Amino acid sequence: MLDVIRKGEEAWEPRIYSGFDPDLHTSGLASVNVRLSSTGRKRICGAWMTIIKVPARLKGTRAAEKMCHEISKRSEVDFFTGHFATVEGQQLYPKEEDTRQKLVAVGNDLIALALVSGAAAHAFIRHDVKTSILLPREWKGNIKKTPQHVRAHRLIEAQKVTLRLGDKFCPKEDLVRASSHAMDALCMALRSAGYTI
Repeated sequence: MLDVIRKGEEAWEPRIYSGFDPDLHTSGLASVNVRLSSTGRKRICGAWMTIIKVPARLKGTRAAEKMCHEISKRSEVDFFTGHFATVEGQQLYPKEEDTRQKLVAVGNDLIALALVSGAAAHAFIRHDVKTSILLPREWKGNIKKTPQHVRAHRLIEAQKVTLRLGDKFCPKEDLVRASSHAMDALCMALRSAGYTI
């Protein structure tokens, strides 16, 4: 049951929206705390993102296996909790000029990546988080990463909320330093919460 916070005549319900952007070596996880009012208003109250890393020397299914273990460890300490989550899924987009060899290589990479997405989705689901697995085109359309990341950061700043990367404040000039996977996860969380970025 959700806690309801009353301010004057308006009731506010807290919601946590999360996003997970998989990678074999640097996955991104983000959460946005939103308060929804009984009159339909919403306000971001907190935003957090982190990076889950595994050694670059690991390749293919060995990297996926290690990333799945890292996700499992973090799910034990409530990293994968909240109310709603979006996990990015995978799809092969073949081009006419792609050789069979290239398609097999890309397909095998996507299979390994799908293991990571599955582990993240499972981590959310085992904490009773309503979880969606969306393809990149489903959650962001054809929007390029950098402009979307800048708009997400502006939205957070406009609501006077501190964006944190791990346990540190993440000012706009540090977005370049922040993993694109962590920023994609933040964008997924914001879109899941109903924000246009």
